[in-house]
Amino acid sequence: MVHNILQNQVGVIKTSISSFKEIVDNIESIIPLINEVNNNIVKIDNNKGVIINKINETSRGSEEISAFSEEISSATEEMSGSSTEVANSSGDLNELTLELIKAVELFKI
Repeated sequence: MVHNILQNQVGVIKTSISSFKEIVDNIESIIPLINEVNNNIVKIDNNKGVIINKINETSRGSEEISAFSEEISSATEEMSGSSTEVANSSGDLNELTLELIKAVELFKI
């Protein structure tokens, strides 16, 4: 009877040792996969930084383009105002020219 109990306990111990060996083997097979995941996380983190930098550069570029657009709009408004002034001055000059022609005709012999 004691012999049977010992054999059962030895069997349980052998089964436990076998289970632990299987667990260790599974852990050893998982470790390279965990390392690969960690490496990929590092790559993703590095790429995240690059992407954030590119977004910031694009944002700065957009701000510069917006500022240039405002300058162009302002310059266009100034040119439009100047064109209107030139057109008005041309009209005034035309009227003066007509008056001068009339005055010169008075002195014709």
